[in-house]
Amino acid sequence: MPHEENSLSSQRLVSTIEAMSDDFRRAEKQIAEIVMSRPEEVVRLSLKSLADIAGVSEPSVVRFARKLGCSGYSDFKLRLAQETAIERMYVDAPSKARQSAVGDMTERLARASSHAILQAFEDLDLTALDEAAALIHGSRQVFCFGTGGSSAIMAMEAENRLFRLSVPAQATSDAYRQQMTAAISGPDDTMLVFSVTGRPKSLISCVDTAVERGMRVIAITRQGSPLANRATIVLNVDITDDELYFNQPNCTRYAQLMVLDCLSSQIAVLRGTQSAENLHNIHKRMGALHGVVERQPIGD
Repeated sequence: MPHEENSLSSQRLVSTIEAMSDDFRRAEKQIAEIVMSRPEEVVRLSLKSLADIAGVSEPSVVRFARKLGCSGYSDFKLRLAQETAIERMYVDAPSKARQSAVGDMTERLARASSHAILQAFEDLDLTALDEAAALIHGSRQVFCFGTGGSSAIMAMEAENRLFRLSVPAQATSDAYRQQMTAAISGPDDTMLVFSVTGRPKSLISCVDTAVERGMRVIAITRQGSPLANRATIVLNVDITDDELYFNQPNCTRYAQLMVLDCLSSQIAVLRGTQSAENLHNIHKRMGALHGVVERQPIGD
């Protein structure tokens, strides 16, 4: 039976209700009818309210929830709320998007991106930023970690920024490589970790291993998350996205990049003459490859 419940818990509630409808008892069918016809309303109902509307007892509602693989009524409502939100994003939203002009979409993205950068600036702890820059500046090696989406890309971008300043940096998004790296790290090393949610178990495991070995950890993530709670220094990035639009990329990456820009700029200041000479030499070498270009980015 536990195996069956675990299997059910991984399925969508709506699909599970449809699949089991023929096996429901009368009370369960009454509850199912309410849930299927008014899911958004059900997520706001108390146990007693749903029981009253369905014309059944409260224990019947609890048994119904458990029959679907939920631990109880609260778990049932949570899963139903999540499914309802996803349905709104990926089923209802496309029709709304088709009715929007391209100008509406681009303006919405521009505003969201600007908002993310501004929010990251307002949330940035300057003392923590200064401490993080000093920690990286004095490190033997900096390991840049991220997993999935923008966080993995930010880890690579961090290595790209740091090597120009002669900071020994190494980026990887491979979970096994991250685990092995953490296992051989030491007190003179620093781990720079990017995560939107601060919850990936593989990253948290790496941080736990690194901390046990005396390594310092800088986390660019959401304050109060499991990852943040384990880190030595936290640079808070907690951006609220408009999840109504399924086709809008997550804007947290703009905030992550802004914080990384601030961090690498401060490291460059700490490394003074050395970083200036490095950047000058890189710029000169790029010019030798294809000629000097006005306002030439370093390493473009």
